[in-house]
Amino acid sequence: MNPVKHIHYDNRSISYEVIRSRRKKTVSIQVEPQAVTVRAPLWLSDGNLRTIVEKKARWITDKQRTLRRESELHPVKRYVAGEEFPYLGKQHRLVVRENGISPGEHDCTLVEDRLVVTVQRGLPDTDKREATRQALLDWYRTQAERKITARLPKLASLLGLWPQAIEVKDQRNRWGSCSFKGVLRFNWRIITAPLYAVDYLIAHELCHLRHRNHSALFWSEVERAIPDQDEIKIWFRENYYLMTTLS
Repeated sequence: MNPVKHIHYDNRSISYEVIRSRRKKTVSIQVEPQAVTVRAPLWLSDGNLRTIVEKKARWITDKQRTLRRESELHPVKRYVAGEEFPYLGKQHRLVVRENGISPGEHDCTLVEDRLVVTVQRGLPDTDKREATRQALLDWYRTQAERKITARLPKLASLLGLWPQAIEVKDQRNRWGSCSFKGVLRFNWRIITAPLYAVDYLIAHELCHLRHRNHSALFWSEVERAIPDQDEIKIWFRENYYLMTTLS
């Protein structure tokens, strides 16, 4: 089990889990509404790590306050008929149908402005919601894999950067990542975004194949593929809540 540390700021205690790695060269802090995870290099002392977290205490508390407010405005999906779910930047109403399919089977199809999920007939309400959730999330992931696979080659050719592989994952704290081995990983939730945001994320991670940081050279590279980023960054800033409401 990873160690949990504590600091005090503004008359409250902040608990944070510490995860150390030989590959990690810098400290990163991931903030969730009720949890904080700090990833750090093995060589960094506990005292220095604590100092870094203390300097970020105000940012951490502000971030948690914002995330909690967003969770109140955007509650976790219940996966019941009538709810709206995003896909490629537009909202689609969920329709749940029961059919005589085999136990454990389910299906999801996009029909105009509706997401139509088919589940086994006669399931108790709790099982019906779970089957609906699984059908919809499986569909999201499949669509994300297809869309990213289709759109990546053009951007990779433009930038002259090709990954070793791409993976679509369930990343709860980030939209995408680039490994040291050249593997690009994408959060399946990106399929909820408009296509311009999908392209931006792909280009962003491709550029990390050449620049492992967010230096001026990195942003210049991204700009070459995605010239106008203002609207895109607004989308990511305003839709972070999707990390927790779609799960």
